[in-house]
Amino acid sequence: MNNTNPIPCQCCGTKYLPSRIIWFECSDCGYRICQNCLSKHRGKHNSMGGYKCSQCTFGQLKGPKEIN
Repeated sequence: MNNTNPIPCQCCGTKYLPSRIIWFECSDCGYRICQNCLSKHRGKHNSMGGYKCSQCTFGQLKGPKEIN
């Protein structure tokens, strides 16, 4: 992956350079959020934030994960 192209958080939309952010990624659907959104992401399957994915039924957000 090119380290000069910013990657958007799928929750808040903020774009981060890959070398400057740690992500939390769903084990099932791949939903990816920044550490700032871990406590506030909301969706059909989770309305309280945390490690349960808000976008799919069984996924758990794993992290922190660096994307290079």
